[in-house]
Amino acid sequence: MNFSAQLIGILRERTCIPVEQLVVKYNGRPMSAEEVYDSIKLIHEGKAPKKLVLRHGA
Repeated sequence: MNFSAQLIGILRERTCIPVEQLVVKYNGRPMSAEEVYDSIKLIHEGKAPKKLVLRHGA
């Protein structure tokens, strides 16, 4: 939940699984289930940018 997506870096380092899409939120609010669902749906449909920034609750 930050701009640089630190968790992805750790996952890449530990698992060697390439991650091509980032979903980040850095306004101090937690990600809602709806935001996560909508983000995954956009990625699956190929409509999401490489770095999807969530802003709900800003």
